[in-house]
Amino acid sequence: MELERRNTKKYTFKCPDLTELKKLGSMIVSPEDFRAQYGRLVGILKTKVEVSDKLPFNGSEKTPTPAAIAEAFHLKTSVVKANFITKGGILGLTSRFLMDKAFIFAEADIYAFEAIFSLLIYGIVLFLNIDDFVDVNVVRIFLIGRIHRSSVGLRGSCPLIKGIYIGMTPPMMLE
Repeated sequence: MELERRNTKKYTFKCPDLTELKKLGSMIVSPEDFRAQYGRLVGILKTKVEVSDKLPFNGSEKTPTPAAIAEAFHLKTSVVKANFITKGGILGLTSRFLMDKAFIFAEADIYAFEAIFSLLIYGIVLFLNIDDFVDVNVVRIFLIGRIHRSSVGLRGSCPLIKGIYIGMTPPMMLE
């Protein structure tokens, strides 16, 4: 009797240090307002995540310009351009740059703080590709999700990551 050989692939997942991200999370002034604007992202920092193979992002969306990124995150376009770098052949922003801006905005501009904090969760927890780097695809996914949430009006969920279930009812079942 001949044994059948299976083709299996080994996947490894990065485990980033979330210490500073959790510090930023503790600086949220109004958790209810944050949840209404960005969904249940803060809970992701404390939850084990199961990943499905069905994500509604297909990569055909346009790459956001530094001006669009600056507007979305309440930054100056010149600052975004100066910190928009290529790492591993991919454009993006360093996590350190975004962390520094988030800590600054935590005291000065709650909307900018929450937007940057949310982007950091996307880049460090949900879609980590390159260590200490939030690539332009993550920014694109984040911006698409913000548009989708405001137009569809899903409450307390992150519709753009419908394939990620965080110990709660999947967002597509909330409608």
